[in-house]
Amino acid sequence: QAKGWVSAAVAHYVHGRPKQAIEALRQAARLNRLDVQLDDLINSLHSEVGQLIGQREFTRAIGLCRLLLTVDPDRAALHYDLAVLLERQGDVDAAIAHYTSTVRLDPGHPIGHSKLGQALVSMGQTEEGLKHLRQALRLQPNSMVLNNTAWLLATHRDPQFRQPDEAIQLAERASELTMHQKAGVEDTLAAAYAAAGRFALAVETAQRALGL
Repeated sequence: QAKGWVSAAVAHYVHGRPKQAIEALRQAARLNRLDVQLDDLINSLHSEVGQLIGQREFTRAIGLCRLLLTVDPDRAALHYDLAVLLERQGDVDAAIAHYTSTVRLDPGHPIGHSKLGQALVSMGQTEEGLKHLRQALRLQPNSMVLNNTAWLLATHRDPQFRQPDEAIQLAERASELTMHQKAGVEDTLAAAYAAAGRFALAVETAQRALGL
């Protein structure tokens, strides 16, 4: 069956046999009658990645992503999935490389920019990370990115990256989007007020957060 060939392909790849892995993929394609369109094959097998993640078979999911990227190295969605998996396993440097490929191949990928920005900041590359966080905000200013960027600008240990006024603007937008009902967002807003020296508002907002 086709799934058996997919499993064989992953096994070949994991054991350093990429040529055999690709041939196994082609066998899977023939069984699924997808041999006329490689793109259809990649799409079909990419769906297997999601199934493996759902089954918490992360190592196999990583192997399949890497295998598919040997066949189609310019597929942004594959780079993104692999980056998320690698970051989950603690390999942040490798994750950054694949997040970078994601946004290079798909500059309009807001979550890719957000994830890349956060990963870069976590590795001490704050200036570059902020560029990607701000790009994510331009593309899709959702509450998560607003909150994460506001927290960074309000609390960063390096004064050159602390921007209290901008942090307040972002945190207030995040608070509005979440209907003032998310404790984490209200905590960020309180921190931003405190960073700007608006201590009465900071106390009031922190107390509201405690009640959520």
